Amino acid sequence: MTKKTIANQITEQEIELFLMTLRGITPYPKIRDLNKVFKNKLSPIKVNIILRYLERFKTVEVDLDGNVIWIRENDNYEAALHERATFSSEFIEYIKTNKIDLPAED
Repeated sequence: MTKKTIANQITEQEIELFLMTLRGITPYPKIRDLNKVFKNKLSPIKVNIILRYLERFKTVEVDLDGNVIWIRENDNYEAALHERATFSSEFIEYIKTNKIDLPAED
């Protein structure tokens, strides 16, 4: 008798693999390219589940165009966004060119 595995079950190692791989790509990829990035490492179902899990817990941020724009670097919830995230170069350029002011920290 063979042991059945659940197709959408994810492990901590798979989440760490996902995050470490994304952090190693510059600029961050688009969502539609994630299956190519994880082709032989994670199934498309797991890529989607991990991405949604990380978005829900504010570890990964995706803009409306489907670009990953930042990944939280650590679990320091008291740090400001700019202190705990690594922004993509496109996002930084967008902020500069559109002269967007970020609110001051208290």
